Amino acid sequence: MPPLTNGGITNTWASDCPSVAGPFTFGLHACRRPARVPWAKGAVETLFFRYLPTWGTELNKKIILKKVVKIMKNIIENIRFFCLAAAVLFFTGCSDSPSCSESPDGNYTFRLPGSVKLEMVKIKAGSFMMGTPQGELGRSPNDNEEKLHQVTLEKDYWLGKYEVTNAQYEAVMPYGGFPKGFHKYPVQKVRWRDAKEFCDRMNELFKNQLPPGYHFDLPTEAQWEYACRAGTTTALNSGKNLTSEEICPNMGEVGWYFGNSYGLDCDASVRSYGAHPVGEKKPNAWGLFDMHGNVREWCLDSQSDARFVRGGYWYDYARACRSGVNDFYLGGAEISAGGNQGDGFRLALVPVQ
Repeated sequence: MPPLTNGGITNTWASDCPSVAGPFTFGLHACRRPARVPWAKGAVETLFFRYLPTWGTELNKKIILKKVVKIMKNIIENIRFFCLAAAVLFFTGCSDSPSCSESPDGNYTFRLPGSVKLEMVKIKAGSFMMGTPQGELGRSPNDNEEKLHQVTLEKDYWLGKYEVTNAQYEAVMPYGGFPKGFHKYPVQKVRWRDAKEFCDRMNELFKNQLPPGYHFDLPTEAQWEYACRAGTTTALNSGKNLTSEEICPNMGEVGWYFGNSYGLDCDASVRSYGAHPVGEKKPNAWGLFDMHGNVREWCLDSQSDARFVRGGYWYDYARACRSGVNDFYLGGAEISAGGNQGDGFRLALVPVQ
């Protein structure tokens, strides 16, 4: 039978639909297929018009056909998307494999699994006065804890630009599950041994990409304080001292502490309980953020049964967040100390001892 023309659209008869006769439109009892349709829709119609006449009313056929065509279009779009994504990954050489890059100024950016970035700042070797001078506001009356003495660091090293975040921790460790929206926050409740495990896993991930003679570890107290001070000799790495041991505006410029994280800051607009996303306060002169407050940071050092933390955290008064003060946990012999709210760490890339 010759083609039937209807409104300028050429139609062909479905010869294998004996149960109906006449041009097929969903409002009439006939079976036809447009000759010029997108290939996906045409394929669906070819399949369904062969069998649909035995499936109930024409209205049901119309509903089923529309749904199937929509599903197939979605499938095709998904296939196109994944093919395009695969092509981009192939031609750009991008993959989920850990990698690192070095900037002209010697800083490193490490790409962790899941394309999570971890940035590290190069700290050049040098000497400084470790500890605090007598008379510094907030200083411990026990001179041995903050005794002023000269320290020389003979080799360059790298320190995390920020405290290790939930996203970075989750990318490296075999557990995590942090709530969405908190990936830029510093990881908390980390024990000393957990922080060391993170370093070990980083060494395994990047074992063929690190500078010769260097490995990931926690910083020593000397490495931490030298990097924190960034050439300053004041209580804060901004070049300012405390004006009050507890609530101090100078401390609020560089870190999150009791005064602006527990509702007592004079500026009510910045009150917000708990830790905050990294990098929101002023960095020091070497580009390191949150060296004061937010979370305490584990150091490698131990003394007898103690493990040391630096920097203070969001619930501490200003005096506990100074550059030269430390705190400690007992239980270091079992390497299970810490793990409390406010306990975090900052990654270091240091010479192998």
